[in-house]
Amino acid sequence: MVNLARASAARKKAGYVGKRNDTIWANVNIKAFTFNDLADLYLVVLNGLLNGTADHGKHGGWYFGTVYEHTWVKVGHLLAK
Repeated sequence: MVNLARASAARKKAGYVGKRNDTIWANVNIKAFTFNDLADLYLVVLNGLLNGTADHGKHGGWYFGTVYEHTWVKVGHLLAK
C-alpha cells in the first residue's frame, strides 16, 4: 500500500493495479497493544494451546485473524482524496 501511495503522489494521480476492482482483501493490525490486533490473536492461541482449549489438529493448526477489509479500487479512491 505504501508503494501505491508513493506512485500516486509521484504521478499526482491515484490509481490501482489490476483488473479486478471487486476483490476483497482482509487486513489485520499487527502493532502491539492495539485493540483487536494480531498480537491479541497470538496470545489467545498460545494460551489456548498451553491450557488445552485450542484445537491444534494432527499436524498443527491454522489461525486467521482479520479486523478490516478493503478493495484496491477503494484504496485508490481514498488516495485520490
